[in-house]
Amino acid sequence: MTSLLAALSDLLIQLILVSCTVSILGFALFGAYTLLSAYHTKLLELERNKCESKFAKTSAEKGARITALTVEVEGLRQRVLETTKEKEEVEAGRLKREVGFLETEARWRRERDELERALNELAISSRHAADIIELKASIQGMEALCASKDFQIRALVEAREDMETTTERYQDKITELTDKLSEYRRLATAGEANGNYGVFSRQVRVVQRRTRNPYQTGFKRGEVGNRKASRVAGGMAGVLAKNSPRAWVAL
Repeated sequence: MTSLLAALSDLLIQLILVSCTVSILGFALFGAYTLLSAYHTKLLELERNKCESKFAKTSAEKGARITALTVEVEGLRQRVLETTKEKEEVEAGRLKREVGFLETEARWRRERDELERALNELAISSRHAADIIELKASIQGMEALCASKDFQIRALVEAREDMETTTERYQDKITELTDKLSEYRRLATAGEANGNYGVFSRQVRVVQRRTRNPYQTGFKRGEVGNRKASRVAGGMAGVLAKNSPRAWVAL
């Protein structure tokens, strides 16, 4: 029992010592924190005072600069007004001089035109004689040229009339030959339809024999009948035109 009480007393003493130690440490930490806070506050106050003094100095400098710039701006504004006034005066003088220059130029142009007109009249009057001589020579040359052209035109007209006469004669001959050829073709077609060619049956048979083989024409099978008929008609027309007694009578 005694040992238990001794152990409890020792434990209580240790707890008291620990609590005292913790309290001392807490007070020490609090004191250190208080000192640090005071020191930091002092530093911040010093920095603030320094910034305030610097800001006050800068503000004073900027205020002085603003005042100087304001004075300078006012001076420049006054200078601009004076320059604008001078520019208006110069512009008015320039316009006045320009008007005077335009009037002088117009007067000079009128005088120049009058002088040029007078010079042209003098030059024209001095060139009249030579121009008249040249015109007379040109007229004579043109008359000779017109005479030669008239002769050529008459010759061309006569040649054209001769050509028209010859053309009409040839046209009549062509019409006559065309009528004869139409008659011969009609007779050939009629003879082919009747199968009777009279005295020309031998020539027709020869033509038919020449066109009998469809493989010598160079055409397709479907075209053989038409090609053969056209060749027979053509050969018949040629025979009639060559051996017909009417053709002999016409010739």
